[in-house]
Amino acid sequence: MAIGFFVGGILKGATGAGAPLISVPLLTLIYDAPTAVALFAIPNLIPNIWQTWHFRKDRMPTGFVTRFAGAGLLGTIVGTFFLANLPTDILSIAVAVAVLLYVGVKLLIPAWRLSYHRAYPLSAVVGGLAGTMQGATGISAPISISFLNAMGLERKRFVPTISSYFVAVSITQIPLLLIFGILTWELAVLGCAALIPLIAGMPAGNWLARYISATRFNQLTLLILFIIALRLLFAAIN
Repeated sequence: MAIGFFVGGILKGATGAGAPLISVPLLTLIYDAPTAVALFAIPNLIPNIWQTWHFRKDRMPTGFVTRFAGAGLLGTIVGTFFLANLPTDILSIAVAVAVLLYVGVKLLIPAWRLSYHRAYPLSAVVGGLAGTMQGATGISAPISISFLNAMGLERKRFVPTISSYFVAVSITQIPLLLIFGILTWELAVLGCAALIPLIAGMPAGNWLARYISATRFNQLTLLILFIIALRLLFAAIN
């Protein structure tokens, strides 16, 4: 579990986002999808609060962020209901499909760009769909990160915008996980403890980003995600 969070911290340190992409599938391999989502709920909130505040001056316009994150909040409610009521095998497959979707988007349309004027009216729909995926699988990156990446945002604008989104979905998700009994107090304590390896991995990610090209790092990340997704599918089907 600690290794999963540490590797997730490396990805977050290198790119500013994406820790659940690594950590949640790895944790799903060890436990199951609901436990993995519950374990990552608190670690997903704390670092993003700090990033939202630290980079607040470079965030996207308030109207855009409000629509994007607000819709994500509502979508998380729907997704968490699915998490609480669907069989664990189906949820594991959903996690794997979410990861494969992200890999496919990155490989097939890496240079696709979406202008702000076209993205603004789509922000609520995309935010809601990503929130539903976040609530059900603990991973919204195939939609949320791909959407912001398509806008061609600089890192300094991307980080506070996606962090604001993650804060909104996390503050919605955590109480719901408690209500449904998915997030127990034991898992909450473990989630708090998991902040240690997660935060420890972030400086390593910053260091790697300076010495490994962005293209090479993305290729390595996609390869790891692809292997994890296939392993999840194999475990769920068999």
